[in-house]
Amino acid sequence: MSIYTTQHITREQAIRRIMEIAESVILKHYRDIELATNEHDYNIAEFVNEGFDFNISDVENWSNEILSDKMDEPFYRYSIFDNYLISE
Repeated sequence: MSIYTTQHITREQAIRRIMEIAESVILKHYRDIELATNEHDYNIAEFVNEGFDFNISDVENWSNEILSDKMDEPFYRYSIFDNYLISE
């Protein structure tokens, strides 16, 4: 059984996190991603080699809902047990 909690984070925190992970993917810094994400159920090499499906220059223009959705995904989230809502 998993317990989920809702974490309120700012737009700036979400954007910074998404950009940090995207930069590590671009640079293929596997170890940085491993340390930053603690994702053990997913293949880091596969995640890095697949890249990402968004233009990083558009992230600041995303709605709060899009940011929240991305923050709930593996490697972007801080914890598997949290869901993220953007607070202004």
